[in-house]
Amino acid sequence: METPVVEFEDIDGLRQTLSSYKPGSTRNLVGHGFSRVCLQLFGLGGDGKSSLINSCLCVVHNLPFSNEAGAGTSSDSFTTARNEYKLTDTVYITDNRGLNRQTKDERLELSAQLRNLRSPSNVDWNFELERTVNQLEERYNYSTDFIVPVWVYSFERPLSKDAANEFSLLLRDAFEITGIFPVVVLTKSKGKYTAGVLKEMENLGCQHMQVLNNYTTANSARSLETDSEVLRFLHMCLQEADRGIQKKKNLTTQWEFLKKAADQIKAEMKRQKELQREELQAAIKQKELSRLMLKK
Repeated sequence: METPVVEFEDIDGLRQTLSSYKPGSTRNLVGHGFSRVCLQLFGLGGDGKSSLINSCLCVVHNLPFSNEAGAGTSSDSFTTARNEYKLTDTVYITDNRGLNRQTKDERLELSAQLRNLRSPSNVDWNFELERTVNQLEERYNYSTDFIVPVWVYSFERPLSKDAANEFSLLLRDAFEITGIFPVVVLTKSKGKYTAGVLKEMENLGCQHMQVLNNYTTANSARSLETDSEVLRFLHMCLQEADRGIQKKKNLTTQWEFLKKAADQIKAEMKRQKELQREELQAAIKQKELSRLMLKK
């Protein structure tokens, strides 16, 4: 598991750092075009996505715990819609209906959301493939968001080989779309499958993991330990966001260079064709003059 690179004795200082964060600021990046970082939460129903949002809201805003995201009180999935919550002026977190069967249709829906093609609204994970494609909504107004995929998984749930294989496909999809590996949040650390889940996650190559015990309605008393876990998770997300922004910025620069080179080549080819056409026309004209001279 990745070792945190930030000390958390100064909780208020880190909270202030988060409040002043702008996309790219941890790497002094400018001119990249991103104005917001959006943490997109995914995972199986009941694993703690809504509770994670509640924990982030109360820690970042330094307020008493409140069930803003409507977290359920059982292991059943509670969320039925994608809801966006503001952590800071530039950092947002999005809840999501739980993935139930991890079918190809759910993976397609996940892909659409990671590409920002879905509005905050009710989510039907059971769309037929064609229906899902047809209902993709272009979201130009959010084109400046950088998406950080966050996978939430509970230690109370065993991670079988079949489930791990499905999970690896989701990890791959998220990386191919966003350019970064998902941040994995492991909840309910007293669950009986802790050791096995950690081992499987490491076998899957999860690079960024955070064990986090969420605040809940039944356990709402703020503590330095839980605050630190939440802030460590958020710091990890922003570091990954800026790493991804830098990659996209570099790729954009490379693409612009290649496009400029391609445009130059196409312009030269066009000019060569024009010259060939002019030469051909001149040759035809000369041949016609020669023919007329012979007639005289």
